Amino acid sequence: MSLKQKPCERIRRQCLECMGDQRSEVARCSAASCALHAFRDCREMEKRTLVRAIRRFCLHCAGGNRTEIRTCEGKGLCPLWPFRLGASPETVARRRDRRRQPLLPGI
Repeated sequence: MSLKQKPCERIRRQCLECMGDQRSEVARCSAASCALHAFRDCREMEKRTLVRAIRRFCLHCAGGNRTEIRTCEGKGLCPLWPFRLGASPETVARRRDRRRQPLLPGI
């Protein structure tokens, strides 16, 4: 699976895995309590909304423990893993790199 997928594609993959790769079952899903339920057919939705839904799903999966989300070992197993922190992987990497940069003297 490509790491450059969009959150919508990741949500679709998660829903397919949940429903045994049966597209018809995804369409008939009745799990309204799932954070991804409303987004399983996420055409033309705002990226930020989708990423927030993924974060809610991950928070539920981790039993409400935010630390568990950060240390999640689902890399390569869960299609939602790159978006688990509530931001796109590119944004997370940019923030991490910015924190690692040494401060310039005199600033």
